[in-house]
Amino acid sequence: MTTPIIPITSFSPQHRVSPPTPPTSITVNNDRYFSTHPTILLLNQCSNPKQLKQIHAQMLRNGLFFDPFSASTLVSAFALSDFGEIGYAHNVFDEIAKPNVYSWNVLIRAYASSEEAIESVLLFKRMICGGEVLPNKFTFPFVIKACAEMLDVRLGEVVHGMVVKMSLGSDVYVLNSLIHFYSSCGCLDLAYRVFVNMRVRDVVSWNSMITGFAHGGCADEALELFREMQGGSLKPDKVTMMSVLTACTKKLDLENGRWVHSNIEWNGLGGSLKLNNALLDMYTKCGSLEDAKTLFEKMREKDIVSWTTMLVGYAKSGDYVTARKHFDMMPSQDIAAWNALISACEQNGNPKEALAIFNELKVSNKAVPDEVTLVSTLSACAQVGAMDVGGWIHVYIKKHNLKLSCHLATSLIDMYSKCGDLNKALEVFSSVDNKDVFVWSAMIAGLAMHGHGRDAIDLFSKMQESNIRPNGVTFTNLLSACSHTGLVKEGQDFFKKMEPVYGITPGIKHYACMVDMLGRAGHLEEAIELIKTMPMPPLASVWGALLGACKLHLNEKVAEQASARLLELEPWNHGAYVLLSNIYAKLEKWDKVAKLRKRMKDVGLKKEPGCSSIEVDGSFHEFIVGDNTHPQSKRIYSKLNEVFEKIKLIGYEPNRSQVLQCVEEEDMQEQALHLHSEKLAVAFGLISLKKGQPIRVMKNLRVCGDCHTVAKLISKGTAHVKTIGSRNGGCADEALELFREMQGGSLKPDKVTMMSVLTACTKKLDLENGRWVHSNIERNGLGGSLKLNNALLDMYTKCGSLEDAKTLFEKMREKDIVSWTTMLVGYAKSGDYVTARKHFEMMPSQDIAAWNALISACEQSGNPKEALAIFNELKVSNKAVPDEVTLVSTLSACAQVGAMDVGGWIHLYIKKHNLKLSCHLATSLIDMYSKCGDLNKALEVFSSVDNKDVFVWSAMIAGLAMHGHGRDAIDLFRKMQESNIRPNGVTFTNLLSACSHTGLVKEGQEFFKRMEPVYGIIPGVKHYACMVDMLGRAGHLEEAIELIKTMPVAPLASVWGALLGACKLHLNEEVAEQASARLLELEPWNHGAYVLLSNIYAKLEKWDKVAKLRKRMKDVGLKKEPGCSSIEVDGSFHEFIVGDNTHPQSKKIYSKLNELFEKIKLIGYEPNRSQVLQCVEEEDMQEQVLHLHSEKLAIAFGLISLEKGQPIRVMKNLRVCGDCHTVAKLISKVYDKEILLRDRYRFHHFKAGDCSCNDYW
Repeated sequence: MTTPIIPITSFSPQHRVSPPTPPTSITVNNDRYFSTHPTILLLNQCSNPKQLKQIHAQMLRNGLFFDPFSASTLVSAFALSDFGEIGYAHNVFDEIAKPNVYSWNVLIRAYASSEEAIESVLLFKRMICGGEVLPNKFTFPFVIKACAEMLDVRLGEVVHGMVVKMSLGSDVYVLNSLIHFYSSCGCLDLAYRVFVNMRVRDVVSWNSMITGFAHGGCADEALELFREMQGGSLKPDKVTMMSVLTACTKKLDLENGRWVHSNIEWNGLGGSLKLNNALLDMYTKCGSLEDAKTLFEKMREKDIVSWTTMLVGYAKSGDYVTARKHFDMMPSQDIAAWNALISACEQNGNPKEALAIFNELKVSNKAVPDEVTLVSTLSACAQVGAMDVGGWIHVYIKKHNLKLSCHLATSLIDMYSKCGDLNKALEVFSSVDNKDVFVWSAMIAGLAMHGHGRDAIDLFSKMQESNIRPNGVTFTNLLSACSHTGLVKEGQDFFKKMEPVYGITPGIKHYACMVDMLGRAGHLEEAIELIKTMPMPPLASVWGALLGACKLHLNEKVAEQASARLLELEPWNHGAYVLLSNIYAKLEKWDKVAKLRKRMKDVGLKKEPGCSSIEVDGSFHEFIVGDNTHPQSKRIYSKLNEVFEKIKLIGYEPNRSQVLQCVEEEDMQEQALHLHSEKLAVAFGLISLKKGQPIRVMKNLRVCGDCHTVAKLISKGTAHVKTIGSRNGGCADEALELFREMQGGSLKPDKVTMMSVLTACTKKLDLENGRWVHSNIERNGLGGSLKLNNALLDMYTKCGSLEDAKTLFEKMREKDIVSWTTMLVGYAKSGDYVTARKHFEMMPSQDIAAWNALISACEQSGNPKEALAIFNELKVSNKAVPDEVTLVSTLSACAQVGAMDVGGWIHLYIKKHNLKLSCHLATSLIDMYSKCGDLNKALEVFSSVDNKDVFVWSAMIAGLAMHGHGRDAIDLFRKMQESNIRPNGVTFTNLLSACSHTGLVKEGQEFFKRMEPVYGIIPGVKHYACMVDMLGRAGHLEEAIELIKTMPVAPLASVWGALLGACKLHLNEEVAEQASARLLELEPWNHGAYVLLSNIYAKLEKWDKVAKLRKRMKDVGLKKEPGCSSIEVDGSFHEFIVGDNTHPQSKKIYSKLNELFEKIKLIGYEPNRSQVLQCVEEEDMQEQVLHLHSEKLAIAFGLISLEKGQPIRVMKNLRVCGDCHTVAKLISKVYDKEILLRDRYRFHHFKAGDCSCNDYW
């Protein structure tokens, strides 16, 4: 659509104004003489910035701009209109010789409402320091609003002082803004002091204070103030009622909620949809579904929020029947409604119902499953072993080309691992490009679960090579892998490195893993010593691990000590009795067995019955010991007898000790062993599944020794492979069962009881029982305990119910740093960074751990700029001192976006505060400087480290490789060997990359050949990809193909991509077609494969093939990723895309761009139009498109913004094109300017007309 041109040049002479000749003749006043001038009147008719700029030009020509009123009106139009440009408004403002107070206020107001609130304060400071115009009562509310946006209490207090000094302390608008400011900053006492001292209050005053209390955790005060408001003459409005309802909801105050409801009706506000929805939310969260139902039925107007609020209320109360009826009545059953039903069942211990609802959703076609649906359903699949449904979801994701996010990938890996198909889990893992810490951790857990300890360790090494920082869960899974495979030395090494190397303080779970590991290996004394050195009291999991080890090694003395301590903590733990009884039985101390059995019976404990399930054709079949309820029981028992006859022929002897040791089965011998639930499930699998289909059995308890032996023998005698999964999460079910039994007696549970039961719920992620325990805590009068409340918060957040956690948190009268941080971690882990940030800002004590949680969450979740903004805020606030974790996370964010100013500040901070430059910090600094383009600084850091570890050396080799210094990288590797530092897989990836980018083929081949025989490192896919890239770049395509054929693992996309890239360099059409075909088989969504192949066809002028490929690309809905380049100037980032004209200095940028093209054409520049012809999306654009490439715009901006001698550092998300490469070389020569350009693959260092890559890229 073309912009309409407003005719402003046809005004009659009497409407033209001659600008005053000397600047001194300008009179600054507020005369509105020109308020009716046609040009001024046209400002109100503008609908876009272009029209405003036309009027600006006319005002400059006719002199109207030099009239104060007219100029301020123009500033207002640019700053405050919906389509305005605040940056342009600022430039216009700066052109006014002596702006009046209205102009100042307009610009200050505009910035106060923008993301650049600091500019508002800076303008105010400039206004004060100028002294020509003083702020008035309209200025201060805007400045105070900016302080509120910045959450800068000190600055706001200074402004408050100025308000008083200028005798504006009684102005109601100024005071209202102060109430809002102090409330936003969490200073409710100061806000209330301002409110109390007000002589005159309007409804905004009351609303501001009530809202401040409601959102600041002071619900009682909000309600009290509302009562006080009612005693006056002012009438509450909708804003008042929304705030008061928020207070009632937060404190779960049903009585006051009903009273507010009646007030809403009295004040004639009952028809408001927003208020009614807020009432529904209050009633459902306060547990009064009857009130919610009455209101819902009464509401004339309802939206999807109304319906979903009721649905969630019914589901959370456990009333699934009514929830289902309500769902069926919904006028619009969108996917959010289905998700609410599925999640409610899955999170409340009813995974089968969740799967049934998902199946109904599939059949109905009423809504399209989204990521939330699939993740919830996959979790249900994992719980019951429903691999058929989980596999269907996997196929659905592929079929519909859904993005395999890290959340989805983690759920798929977890599902396949727990359902017994490790290969499928590995397949999913390999298909994820940008894996986060949760994807890596889930795969490590899967390998650990299946007993592949070495593989788990190798995967952890690859995780580090990928620069993914492990978390506590990663180490729990890693230590578990070491424990289950007897890798004691490796496990101890990982445990020792947790805090000094990775900044992760070991927790109870990590100590329990270590005790289990040492105990399994027979190092019981060492395990006991470790327990004694624990920095926290050992919980039941630690003593349970020690007791389990005693059973393996029959250590009676230690077992008795461990069981005694375990039963002190968990008197209801029947597992402790059973394990100790097993030990006594093995040692044939039958008198002790008898005493223990009697004691167990006296306290009313029973062993949990074993239950095994198997999925056949999408249906679940469950068995308990001696089960005869199955419709095919006769066939099952017949098959079982056949099995035992066969395995006895190959040496099976029943292990009767397994029966003798079982407390409940003392009168049963061989027959009892034959009837164990897992044997029945395996027998059913044998008669139900086809040959070649694996039998997958899920058991709720640990598999017994006899069943383990039988499964091995069956697998030998049949074609089936058995996967029997047992629960390894402790005895949470037993804990809950015993607690229920305790309630039936006369003893009343205390805080210790409740803490232990909550631990059980948290371990098994049992939200339903967690809520039930919560209600028991309240009924027993223990709700005021801070420790219990913190345990409840931990349970709710870990079980994924942030709403329950939030409700409890807001209700808690006493909170400590644990309470606040638990909620912060909960929000951050759920991905809700907005709420996490709001919560963080409300924390009374923001220690460095809280700041680290925020910064790391942003940096690791693809939001590095937000991470840097938070770090900058931390610097300014002085609320906490950055530690190593802070600095490492921030340096990683700097490296991602090229923020060398911030990274350099951190380096100075480390020096200034004499912080120890650990290897972890040094590695991060080297990586940051290398990726930001300052290789000298990276080398300076490297040289300053005394005891360099493998990661420091590898990071420096990577830096040299990135900058095209292949020979130097090889020399550094040799020095690394001389220093007796053993290289790892990452080292070789970086080293081979260095050889590849500098054409050192012979050297690269030599290193690759020596990896396994000399260094013991088996080459992985990344190493093969580097070799293919190296050979391909050098033109050895046949050799590269042969290498691919000899790979011991299936070549992934990176390998075929490297080969395809080489084909583009050497224009080998045949090999390119083969490589692209294989690449698109693995990654159908890979637009780069289409683009590269199209480029080859275009270079060979095979336009018919180009056209077909473009059509195919469009048919599958793929588009080329747009190029984006960024440059940092004075700590601010400026981003450009092709043809970008949104930058405030666009005119100057394009002017410089035209100038530089004129200059470089004089020294021989010819546009490389083939770069346009080869671009799938730009077939109709030629030289003009080349001139507007994002990196050229960024370089032009650098030329106009940076001082002489300052290098231009540009970061691009894609590979730099040939034309831009040529232009950058010529610019560096003509302007004598050093340019560093980082593209997706490497750095290009342009200087005096040459590039560091020597055109080998």
